[in-house]
Amino acid sequence: MAIIVEKYAIHDKRSFRLFLKQFFNAILDDGIPFYDVLKRLYNHLEKDCQIYYQEFVKKQRKLAYICYEMAKIFSQSKDEKAAKKELEKIAEILNEFIRIAKKREKRGCCFSFLSANNGNKNIEIDQNSVLFITLPSTNLSSSNSKKTCVLNAELPSKNNQLKITEHKIVGPKPPKRAIQNYSILKQRCLEKGKLFEDPEFPAEDRSLYYCRAPTKQKIKWLRPKEIVKPEKPLFVSNGFSRFDVVQGSLGDCWLLAALANLTLQKEIFHKVVDRKQSFTKDYAGIFHFKFWQYGKWVDVVIDDRLPTCDGELIYMKSSEDNEFWSALLEKAYAKLFGSYEALNGGWACEAVEDFTGGLTEIINLKNAPYNLLKVLFRAIQMGSHFGCSINAETSELEYKLPNGLIKGHAYSVTDMKIVNGPNGPTALIRIRNPWGNDKEWNGAWSDGSKEWQFVPEDIKKKMEVVKKKDGEFWMSFDDFRTNFENLEICHADPTVMEECHSGSHNSWSVKTFHGAWCSGKTAGGPPKKSLKTFSKNPQYLIKLMGDANDEEHTLIIGILQKYRRELKHEDVETLSIKFAIYKLENNDDKKMDKNFFEKTKPVFESDLIYYRSFREVSSRIHLLPGQYLIVPFTDKPEEEANFMLRIFSDGITES
Repeated sequence: MAIIVEKYAIHDKRSFRLFLKQFFNAILDDGIPFYDVLKRLYNHLEKDCQIYYQEFVKKQRKLAYICYEMAKIFSQSKDEKAAKKELEKIAEILNEFIRIAKKREKRGCCFSFLSANNGNKNIEIDQNSVLFITLPSTNLSSSNSKKTCVLNAELPSKNNQLKITEHKIVGPKPPKRAIQNYSILKQRCLEKGKLFEDPEFPAEDRSLYYCRAPTKQKIKWLRPKEIVKPEKPLFVSNGFSRFDVVQGSLGDCWLLAALANLTLQKEIFHKVVDRKQSFTKDYAGIFHFKFWQYGKWVDVVIDDRLPTCDGELIYMKSSEDNEFWSALLEKAYAKLFGSYEALNGGWACEAVEDFTGGLTEIINLKNAPYNLLKVLFRAIQMGSHFGCSINAETSELEYKLPNGLIKGHAYSVTDMKIVNGPNGPTALIRIRNPWGNDKEWNGAWSDGSKEWQFVPEDIKKKMEVVKKKDGEFWMSFDDFRTNFENLEICHADPTVMEECHSGSHNSWSVKTFHGAWCSGKTAGGPPKKSLKTFSKNPQYLIKLMGDANDEEHTLIIGILQKYRRELKHEDVETLSIKFAIYKLENNDDKKMDKNFFEKTKPVFESDLIYYRSFREVSSRIHLLPGQYLIVPFTDKPEEEANFMLRIFSDGITES
């Protein structure tokens, strides 16, 4: 186990105690398994955290030894998949420790973490302050792949050492966020009898805008109890549904469309929204929400002061005046990206990914696969989420068409059914406009249309068919393909599905890599324009298991650019990115050079139907068993960005 070590600073005894509490709460809140091992680790560092930071240096040997014991247990497991998963959890624990320490870097004196030899022959520290823990003989197969990953646990073939490295951010760096522990902050407020005021996202204009305020509205930040008095505010009123959220003056219909999808799966909803929160029991003016961000779930803490004008919420609100879960979630999401203004404009798939950890596939309905209907029903069975839209020029944004649909607007797809209509069995799709008003489809199968006469009342009741100006409507699959242009399918992350759903279910096999295009090193540009430098781009090797007679594997591959929305205030735009896939014939795992790419044509290259506003490019691909090379690249050489490569496959994939 190798940890790239730097010097971290702790201000004083009090800040060090808080540091340790935050660390252990972060571990326990995330539900890391093997609590008996964690308990030993906790006890070694003294449970009440009443120690000086100088004393902690003495504890590092025991910490390293515990990490070694954990790695040894998992490396001897016969279940390769489960063992690798647990090894990655160890990496996450150590990463959390380092991440919290870095936040203290600006304060006081420094001490070196894991800077001395541990006295264990299996544990050593080299001259670069890198900790190596050599594992005993292991049942896990060695991996020869060369990955550039953020804390990706891997087993190199040499010396049987587990290595964990931290990837550096290239290009413009996102603002650093302070670590805030919800439980500790809430308890502190309760003890002092004060309501929480978030210093990291204050009730000021800079939390609303990243430039000057665009309106002359007199904004006043109020807590829910001040907004609805004399009524009592509720976090959730009579459960939650896709009809709960109403858009305000912010251009985040894409976020509302995603929230409508989120409410359809209560288990995943409660992963994002803590159901225990309320305005009554132990109320302290503090709330928190969890979002997926670049492969990791982060907990975002906020106070409940909301921007209002004349006593009314100016942004997202609930359809019930005294319900506030949606307004508070929007605030937490705005904090994640720096301001409310940062949420202006987006795609529903982006928010759905941040709520579920899924991978989005975007289908051009004008060039859709012949078996699209089958793909959709299969995706529903696997717990996927859907969105759709109609392209628009800037001057056409939110323009209403004669058929009732809105151009440049994000819709959510909330259900699919097959019914007997006037022309026999007909596939129907239920769609919701997040505005929740009368802006609905007015064609066949719309509210109150003649086609519904052929459907029995009990079936309509099950389908929740009502003639109501609520923004929700049904339309035939054929009309859907004709009138909409983009379909977004967010395929569920199987780890989230396993956590949120009991019992068996269909799921994907997932591989994740983290990397970067770094100017002068790994930013080689596209193959056609920059063939001489193309080989500099990051390269990822995958192996699809099976023999030549087996069927093709279905893969969904996505390249996600990191930190683009967080950097909107610096006018940092998303780059035009693509990826190419090459077939390898000789089972060679070395990095390919210019000669290879000059002689070899890709078996697949993602197209450019994507707008620059997409943070992620993805494609559905069918490949025969064999060894392949995936090369992500930017449209121009020397462009810098951090990225995340994800591969969802329907079969066994090695990398």
